[in-house]
Order: sequence, then C-alpha cells, then structure tokens
Amino acid sequence: MTFEETIKSDLKNHFTNREIDYFVRVFSEDMPLLLDAPEWEWVSITERLINQEPIQYITGIAPFYGYFFLVNPSVLIPRPETEELVYLIHDYIKKNKLDAPRILDIGSGSGCIPITLNLLNTDSEVVSVDISEEAIEVAKSNNSKLGSKVIFEKVDILDENQWNKLLGQFDIIVSNPPYIPNQEKSLMSSNVLDHEPHLALFVEDDNSLIFYEKIHDFVARFLKKDGVIFLECNEYNAQEVKSIYESLYVTEIVNDMQGKERMVVARK
Repeated sequence: MTFEETIKSDLKNHFTNREIDYFVRVFSEDMPLLLDAPEWEWVSITERLINQEPIQYITGIAPFYGYFFLVNPSVLIPRPETEELVYLIHDYIKKNKLDAPRILDIGSGSGCIPITLNLLNTDSEVVSVDISEEAIEVAKSNNSKLGSKVIFEKVDILDENQWNKLLGQFDIIVSNPPYIPNQEKSLMSSNVLDHEPHLALFVEDDNSLIFYEKIHDFVARFLKKDGVIFLECNEYNAQEVKSIYESLYVTEIVNDMQGKERMVVARK
C-alpha cells in the first residue's frame, strides 16, 4: 500500500474524508520524505493522529502569517486569532508611520508574534520574554530560521523583581497571556488538553485575570508616553480586561473575524 492508502485506511473510522485529505496534503508538503519511509513509520503517524496529537506537533511545523514556525509540545500552536492581533499591530504601525518602533512581547511561545512583527517591520527593535526556557529555545530556533532579530529573555512577568532585566521603554507592548480558568479544562478538546502546554493556557479559577492585572502594573513603568498596549483575551472576559485598563487609558475592544470580542487595545 502507498502512504496515502495506508493513511486513509487507518483513519477512515476516526476522521472525516475531508480531515483525512487535509492530513495527507500536509504530510506530503511538510514531510515529503515520509512518502518513501517504511510502513511502520506510517502506522506510527496514524496512531498519533488517532490519539488526537495535533498534526503540527507531528510535522514539527505550523503556519503563521505566511511564515512557517517550528513547534513542539513546549509551545502553543499558533492560532488564526493571533494572526489578527499581529495584523492589528502592523496596521497601527503603518497608519501612524512609526519609525523604528520598540516593541515588547510578553509570552514568547514559538515566537510567532514578535518574530512576525520584526519581519514585517524590519527597522523595529523587538524584545520578547517568557518564563519557559524550553519555549525560549524554540523561539530562538525560529528567530534563526526566519532571519529575524528578536531579543529573547527569560522573565517571569508575575515577578516584579525580574522586571529590571528589561531596559528602557516601549512604543508597543503586546501579550497573549494564559487566560483559561482551570475549571474550563473539561470543556477543552483532547488534542489541546492532552498535548499543548498548560503553563501557556491555564490560570487559577480565583484569579483568572492575574496576567492582565500584572501587565497593567508593568506598562505603567515600561510604556512610552504615547505608547499602545495590545492584548489577546478570552471572548468571555474581554469586558473585564477592558475595565482593568480604562481608568488610565483610552481603551477599546476589537472583534475578531468571527465577531468575537478577542482583543483589547489601550492607548495612553
């Protein structure tokens, strides 16, 4: 049997034909050597798919904003909603004709946000921080692979004593922090819950806005006079996130392409 025949035969009772065709196409494009691999490798691939492992972790590649990022289970798989966040920031930079903007990204993950912003704005200075050393290693690999010049630092943004690792102020501060309460784990699909890093997803039920509150304190020191904050959030807590910032900033909620309240923008 060919690779395609094996995939379709093994997966037919677990996925729709459309999903299977998608898997075959992705593997053919991202892992062409797999087509000539021994059959046991094909079986291993199908078992991982049946176990709900995301295909991006199997191929080790995830598309984002026209680029391809290396990913593994230590980083979240880039989402389309986050592409919209990057578009929003890039559009702001163009419309306001910002020369050499200084940008800080909080929560590097794969590096998809800071690296893409740096590639789109080649004169920008971009710094990105994350608490996970494993995530930073992935982000640095993408930095090298894609030819961007982002500076990555290991910083726990919840620990104010670590803020002194960052120098100067920023024109733009962006973050897609953890925001899903632990109590919602039961609502998550197994391909996310069983495979993606919980550190980057979940927060305690009794303090689900902790990152937004701490970032609010952080930007008071590190955002320039005319700076802007861009935050991705849960569609169900956008109003609460907005309320954290609106006493000191001109704040608005931006809907994603599906009409969900997904982003909060705050201007000094």
